[in-house]
Amino acid sequence: MEIRLWGQRNVLGGGIFYSSFSDALSLISGFGSLVKEIDSIGPNFEVEASKGSAADINVLFGPPARPVRVPGRIVKWAVFEADRVDDKYLSYLSKSDLIWTPSNWAKNVLVDNGLASSQIDVVPEGVDSSIFHPFLRDSMARDNTFRFFMCGKYELRKGYPEILEGFSKAFGNHPNVRLYLKSDNFYADIVGGEDKNAELRADLSQRNLNNVQLVTGQYSSSDLSMINSLMDAQVFPSRAEGWGLPLLEGIACGLPTTCNFYSGQTEYLNSVKPLVRLLDYEMMEVTDPDAIGQFAEGSSWAVSSADSIAEALIDLYENNEEWSVKALQASDLVRKKFTWESSAFKAIDSLVDKGLLK
Repeated sequence: MEIRLWGQRNVLGGGIFYSSFSDALSLISGFGSLVKEIDSIGPNFEVEASKGSAADINVLFGPPARPVRVPGRIVKWAVFEADRVDDKYLSYLSKSDLIWTPSNWAKNVLVDNGLASSQIDVVPEGVDSSIFHPFLRDSMARDNTFRFFMCGKYELRKGYPEILEGFSKAFGNHPNVRLYLKSDNFYADIVGGEDKNAELRADLSQRNLNNVQLVTGQYSSSDLSMINSLMDAQVFPSRAEGWGLPLLEGIACGLPTTCNFYSGQTEYLNSVKPLVRLLDYEMMEVTDPDAIGQFAEGSSWAVSSADSIAEALIDLYENNEEWSVKALQASDLVRKKFTWESSAFKAIDSLVDKGLLK
């Protein structure tokens, strides 16, 4: 019997999820020899599928690149941002022995869209607390510049128009306040052949903002932790998230944070709700052409206004000492509760509870 993990290690959020979970599961005593990774986007996954047996447990982190018959039990991860799920995706998920999803919000969406609650278990994702922690912050050289940070690919779903307008309203071109954007959209750059950061640079030029700086390129997790540690606060007004790993990583690094309390990120924000600066938002229908293919017709997401973001940024700036104390408390809570090891153990408990692992 093997536990066959179908996914791919890469720099995208799903790739980090796949590799981190796989590593954690492999480190649990007795499971290392059972875990088998299969690149479900690579050229040879059909060959790998043919080597499986009826005794195997197959964990699919997403649909394979092409339809393939997989022997054994089927567990499918459901990670999505939409509050409505289209029939094609529901059909894909329903053809499984068990569904894992990282948040109770997502489970409720799936149940509301017709799937059986008994078929779904919540298995939260995690954060690597050996890398993302607050203990480097005090050792970083500081000047009198206050640095806000946003980490998320450049797309409307992440709330970039409201971030830029809100920052401009709050600080204009204040010489001692800067906004750093880690905004690479590697998926669009690779698949679409577009330089999305060129669009962002054009937007910044049009807004005449000279205290906004782009942080571009691929960085290791350790590098991203160092970048977080150099910042003074985090802004993350994403309209919808399956999990929101950059937000969780920033909280783990002890960054005072403002964000929306909506979608998948509520799973860990529930634990630190009084310790982050929550944004006001309004539920609006998804009309973004780039998102239509990922969101079912009639889906909505949470949109924070530029004014709400501006108020939050000013609060984090003017009351930073108070928010910094809360941020360290939030860091301690998420680093203890949301680890990849705990994710792996919850997955094992789920397999045992559903009779798939004995």
